[in-house]
Amino acid sequence: MKKFILLLLSSFVGFAQQSIELKLVNDNIGTPFYNSMAGIYGANSNDAGLNAILLNHNVMTYADKGINAADNLHYMAIDCGNCNLQNLKQDLINYNSVIQSAGISEYYYFNNTLIVRFINNNFITSINPNNGIIETNDSPLNSIFQNHNVYLMNNAYSMQDRYFIKCNDCNLNNLKTELESYVTGIINTEYVTSQLVLNNETFENKATSIYPNPFQNELKIESVKTISNYEVIDISGKMIINSQSKTEFENSISQLNNGIYFLQLNYDDSSKSTHKIIKN
Repeated sequence: MKKFILLLLSSFVGFAQQSIELKLVNDNIGTPFYNSMAGIYGANSNDAGLNAILLNHNVMTYADKGINAADNLHYMAIDCGNCNLQNLKQDLINYNSVIQSAGISEYYYFNNTLIVRFINNNFITSINPNNGIIETNDSPLNSIFQNHNVYLMNNAYSMQDRYFIKCNDCNLNNLKTELESYVTGIINTEYVTSQLVLNNETFENKATSIYPNPFQNELKIESVKTISNYEVIDISGKMIINSQSKTEFENSISQLNNGIYFLQLNYDDSSKSTHKIIKN
């Protein structure tokens, strides 16, 4: 079983925490150091040059962020507390013998990546790159993609109405807002969660009760809040279920393979909670 990542961050500020997301040239050079005894990542790697950069910018945590299901590439994450992220980003980019790319992102979400849910399974019938920008059969969507440099679009988790998209050098929040304003074509959009969030118990909402846990085929959820969306994420960070329907969620969760998952509940008041669940 893949080991969980335990992050003990003294300055934890939740999902709004910005960091650097980076891609290594070689996944074996510049690998973060994981202290298995303490159960935490440190602030260094197996590469001396990268360690010098991390030290110079007072990096607090350098961790394995996981594989982004949109492009199936492996990424790392850096939390530097109060350092200058732009300066750190530039120093990492300059160290191009080890660092392939670096960008500023939310700590627990993958950089420049969204899942888009369309109004029906047949909304997108063609996907073609044109001069590095994705073109589809839908003109309004193409205009949005052109404005935000969307260069990748893949089907998400074999769900015909959901697609991963990635943009290059874009403002992800602006892209998300513009997509969600296209209400005749798009139901919603979501950030793509990294594995870094999955072991953080601080997201548990004690106003919500989930039982039995472990469960076999049926999972009961009782909450004082109204649940607007159900999301189930596996331990690699892949979203397995995403549904606004309680009935659809219950049917889907009964078909899960045995294992450990993370259930994120989104409420009508815009709050959310994450719960570790086990199916056996």
